[in-house]
Amino acid sequence: MEEINKKSTWQECLDTIKLSVSPAAFSAWFAQTHITKLDDLSSRYSAEIGCASPYAKTTIETRYFGLVQDSLSKSLGKTCDITFIVKQNPQTKSGVNGEVISPLFSTILDSKSEVTQKVINSRLKVKYTFENYAVSSSNQMAWAAAEAVSDNPGTAYNPLFVWGGVGWGKPT
Repeated sequence: MEEINKKSTWQECLDTIKLSVSPAAFSAWFAQTHITKLDDLSSRYSAEIGCASPYAKTTIETRYFGLVQDSLSKSLGKTCDITFIVKQNPQTKSGVNGEVISPLFSTILDSKSEVTQKVINSRLKVKYTFENYAVSSSNQMAWAAAEAVSDNPGTAYNPLFVWGGVGWGKPT
């Protein structure tokens, strides 16, 4: 029996999911997921999907279960039973105090460099990233504007000012 590459299979599944959800939803819920276990049961597959947090697990299970199951079944060519668990991706690097590092910080926190010290001294919270920010209809505009500013500092929304009451979806 041929061994299936879990990483490439999951990437193919994510590519399909990416076409069906908004970029904000994809980065909030699917960017830090991975296949932890994949068993071939001859007539079908059984897959276990690791999620970065209990909140992500619950959200994906309740909102996107059918989409994930259909996408994974399409990638594998057979029906697939799926379960979700809370488990960090072992391929994700850990940073200061064991926090998961987002791609934004993964290249600069590899050693005790001057840049690393500046990030630590600035008191930036490494775990607060665009990838794990919970985006909803109430804060999607603020999130998109903040991401545009981070992609092109000084050009998009210069200056960026986000105002609103508590719970109105301002990015922190």
